Amino acid sequence: LPKDITQKYSFLGISEAFRTIHQPMKSDMKSINNAKERFKYTEFLLFQLELQFMRKLLLKKKRVFRYEYSQKLDLEINQRLEFSLTDDQTSALINIKNELSAPYSMAGLLQGDVGSGKTIIAFLSILIAVFNGYQGAILVPTEVLAFQHFKTGKKFFKNYNIEILTGSSSNMDRNRIIDELKTGEINIIIGTHSILNDEIVFKNLSLIIIDEQHKFGVAQRASLFYKSRGVDLLVMTATPIPRTMLLSVYNDLKVFSIKDKPADRKPIKTKIIPALDRDKFYQWLSLRIKEGKKAYIIMPLIEDSEFFSDLHSIEGEKNYIKKCFKPLKTGVISGKTEKDKRDDILQKFKDGSIRIILSTTVIEVGIDIKDATIIVIEDADRYGLAGIHQLRGRVGRGSIQSFCYLIPSKKITEIGKKRLKTIEQENDGFKIAEIDMKIRGGGIIAGLSQSGDISFRNGNIKNDFKLFTASKDDASSLLDSTKSLTKFLDKYILQIKKKSDFLNFS
Repeated sequence: LPKDITQKYSFLGISEAFRTIHQPMKSDMKSINNAKERFKYTEFLLFQLELQFMRKLLLKKKRVFRYEYSQKLDLEINQRLEFSLTDDQTSALINIKNELSAPYSMAGLLQGDVGSGKTIIAFLSILIAVFNGYQGAILVPTEVLAFQHFKTGKKFFKNYNIEILTGSSSNMDRNRIIDELKTGEINIIIGTHSILNDEIVFKNLSLIIIDEQHKFGVAQRASLFYKSRGVDLLVMTATPIPRTMLLSVYNDLKVFSIKDKPADRKPIKTKIIPALDRDKFYQWLSLRIKEGKKAYIIMPLIEDSEFFSDLHSIEGEKNYIKKCFKPLKTGVISGKTEKDKRDDILQKFKDGSIRIILSTTVIEVGIDIKDATIIVIEDADRYGLAGIHQLRGRVGRGSIQSFCYLIPSKKITEIGKKRLKTIEQENDGFKIAEIDMKIRGGGIIAGLSQSGDISFRNGNIKNDFKLFTASKDDASSLLDSTKSLTKFLDKYILQIKKKSDFLNFS
């Protein structure tokens, strides 16, 4: 370590630090802990040097796409808005505009709870891109959400060519879309993983929106990010997963928050139902449904599994649920349900001829039925916090009070209990993510894992956060320094530079 750093923190020299830990002359825990902190700090510093060097390569990439703002663009925006934006929505849009005007490409996170109006801000951002003659792409995790965005987008982006590409697209449509993306005839593409394929080439893609980003792997997100030179990136989520939380802490992502909701929205009331009270609960729920309520019932599996014999499945519980709510009809949806049948069931649920939907997490995103006010999540402790929070967001989308009921599995763990208690007590997406980070860890920032802790040998990012933050600031200063550091650090930074030659950010 450089002398000014060892003096700054009163660190011992490396040899003396080893001796203090392994061959202490006396039981002086203060000196021993200081020696341990020296090694933790060194580990953090090396990590931060590499992370920040690579970040500068990626995020300090000069802007390629220039966006012009004019009265005509403002008029286009106002003509497409059927309602007034909330203060948070207005602030988020202004901040995104500022980032799109900055000299470097944007990498942003649009955070807002379910129903807070993230989609309209995403659409307005895409409008800025296509108004300036560029292409925009919206990547979503499910066909249900893709078709919902496409239906809304067709109306919103009138006068622009918008298309949808999913796994169920016909070969004829797919080939046409591939050709028209390449020539620039298509202004906006909305799609699932299908738009990540290598054969999809854009003429001038300038802005990528990734919706429900926690549903995509790191490599998948990167593959779309690299489809254009200096592309601007906006990821959206109602609950940032811990990886995203840490990235935003490290300033890799600009965070735009929408915390307020439309004035008529009420917080969803969440309650844990003991597994032993399951039958009694469904008897009570059947009375509520017969009074005119609508409910989703979520199962973790489609079919029974010998590997998860303690979990409920749609096939295993279908008859039980239908019997509970007889004579009312129950619609059944899963990932295996054909699109036409699924759309028919959802339409009947919307018009009230079906009042119970039995489903897997396939309805987690993309369903917006305002008078659906009850959701029941079976084996809820087996879901991640982000997943439960998203499922809960299927209700509470109108002015009527909504409810979420969590039924734990029979073999609930202590961590499972903690997750359910968190959801029962919290409605704020950022608070949920912070708790999730403490429970799961942050993920490997420079790799592909999205859970677990960064594998430091000595340090722990949660327990040694002050030391970690100090190393972050010092790494920034060291990288900006023009003087020689130490033989070891000079060589280390040189190795990072050599490694960066093999990275392609185009």
